[in-house]
Amino acid sequence: MEVGTICQRPVFTIRPYELVSRAAQLMAAHQVGYLVVVEFEPYARPVGVLSERDIVVRVLARGLDPKAVCVREVMTADPTLVREADFVEAALLKMREAGVGRLPVVNDHRELVGLLTREDALRLSADDGPEDRDVMDSGWQIEDVIPV
Repeated sequence: MEVGTICQRPVFTIRPYELVSRAAQLMAAHQVGYLVVVEFEPYARPVGVLSERDIVVRVLARGLDPKAVCVREVMTADPTLVREADFVEAALLKMREAGVGRLPVVNDHRELVGLLTREDALRLSADDGPEDRDVMDSGWQIEDVIPV
């Protein structure tokens, strides 16, 4: 199955020049823990990602003021992306190789169209036949920590 058929839409985004405090407000308002950082050229193109953990580790734990730090200073730049036409199994392998649990989904023009989570992809693979479970049997755990 293709990523575009199961990815989450819409995706919550933020611009790199916005303050981390604004990112936290967006996360709280939409009950999400992850934002895709985009530039418009003229469409939304992912340039980074920002997670709750990024805010805690890279801002709060260092004693920085979220009202004085821009997203670009603490985001994970150049995130691993997946195309909406890619197969879910290939996306799972990309996640494993990159050590991440979420991938921004882009179209052929690198425009943001969705977000694929490891949980969504594994749920789909678990419903498929045994040949699709090879990715799951590779020792990769849902509880794996996403590195900063």
